[in-house]
Amino acid sequence: MLQLTSHISLPLAKWTTNSKTLQGVWNQENVPFREITQVLGFKWNTDKDVFQIDVQAKIVEASKEPVTRRLLLKLMSKFYDPLGLFTPVTVIVKIFFQDT
Repeated sequence: MLQLTSHISLPLAKWTTNSKTLQGVWNQENVPFREITQVLGFKWNTDKDVFQIDVQAKIVEASKEPVTRRLLLKLMSKFYDPLGLFTPVTVIVKIFFQDT
């Protein structure tokens, strides 16, 4: 596989997959592979095939300041969600801001 990708000038680096078959081939060919990788601002656990978002770090950062509307808007703007996976949560916050 490494020979094929290098032949077409596409070096195999920072690629990942959730296919157990392909992971086995990569292990045999010593291709570096990470179980958790960044994709579109999310952490992708390829073993469980789930997306994760690191909310804990953002909450810890925000806990140093008093809770205000400005702080909530600041936190909301830090979540990049191009797939709309967390829309059910973000809509609740947006409705809260409309009501106030």
